[in-house]
Amino acid sequence: MLAFMAWRLVLAFVVASGCTPQEKVDAPQPAFPPPQRSIVNAGETCTPGASAPRCADGLRCVEQPHQKLPPREPGKVNPPEQASDVGGSCGGVAGYHCAEGLDCSMAPDQVMVADGMGTCTLHGICAK
Repeated sequence: MLAFMAWRLVLAFVVASGCTPQEKVDAPQPAFPPPQRSIVNAGETCTPGASAPRCADGLRCVEQPHQKLPPREPGKVNPPEQASDVGGSCGGVAGYHCAEGLDCSMAPDQVMVADGMGTCTLHGICAK
């Protein structure tokens, strides 16, 4: 039995030493997140007061209704189960979330991070 295991080990070594590494092919990687368009059309999402994305000519960014939250005590941190208002934190390992009608806007370097943090922002729809 011991001899069989020794031959198996020798065979594995011979096979492994005969392998050559494959050449690494540098294929272009898709951008993630996809680049943000600077101009959006009617019915698409925009951010009121922001420079991008902005609505196409003849359209304006109409702020969508959102849940208004009561003011918090200064310096008090909201628990994760309580929604954040405009400018509040969202995402992260604690699972902070935005009030209804707000978007969690994350910086590009936070989007693909498991516990990425963002900021709650208003969102609008481009309309005439």
